[in-house]
Formats: sequence, structure tokens, C-alpha cells
Amino acid sequence: MYRIVCTFDIITLMGAPIYDSTATEIARIISGNSNSLVVAYGLSKSDEGINKLKSALDAKQLLILADYILPSPLNEITIDTHVAFCPLNSVVSKAKSYFLGGKMHSSGKILCSLQRSSNIHDSARKALRDFFCYTNVATQML
Repeated sequence: MYRIVCTFDIITLMGAPIYDSTATEIARIISGNSNSLVVAYGLSKSDEGINKLKSALDAKQLLILADYILPSPLNEITIDTHVAFCPLNSVVSKAKSYFLGGKMHSSGKILCSLQRSSNIHDSARKALRDFFCYTNVATQML
């Protein structure tokens, strides 16, 4: 028997229950690169399935992000709530980009999400330290 191995950059779920096996399979097939994105529509962060997915995605360093602004065409889906998991490195890059572009509110939302994740992830804690060291250098250059 042959097994096809492939990975995906974007995975979306829409209101389906997330079991342990679902979360494990999603973690297996998500690429884990800087373009990775897992979006669960119609679920809240407190949902049991999201907690299972969060645990499974920890190994790929995909962090749950509050109020994440989805890129097009994912932002065109009309389901009210969504939970997004993004790679740490792209989250920090986006926060820096917003900060340097003067979009302090957007940068602040991302940093608050990182702060909440830092209670669990040492890598998120380090990313916050690196971000503030970077912004100190960037503001000194202005």
C-alpha cells in the first residue's frame, strides 16, 4: 500500500466538531511554514475542539490569534466568528510591519495575542522580548 504525503499551507474548518483525531490529522498535514494558516469558522476560543487543535498545533509553533484579520478570500466568508492559528515568525513580522507603518491598534492586537500565548509558549515570550528590542532600535533610528 502506498501512502501519499502532502502538506497544505491553509486549512479551513467550518462549524464541524473537532475531535482528537481531527486535530492530530490537521497538525500532520499543515505545512508549518511561514505561510501556514488554520482557520476554524463558527467556533470560539473556549470551544473544546479549539483546545484540542491548539494542543496539536503547538508542535508546529502555530499560535492562536485573537482578532486576526483574515486575508482575502478567507475574509469573505460570512460566518461571524473565527479562530485563526498562525506561525510565530509571521505573527511577529506582521506586528512589526503594522508598528512601523503607524498602525498601532493592529500591532497592539497582535501583541496582546502574543502576550496571552506567552503564558504557554516560551517561543512567544521570546518573540515579545525580541519585538520590543527591535522597536527600541527602530524608534531610536527615527
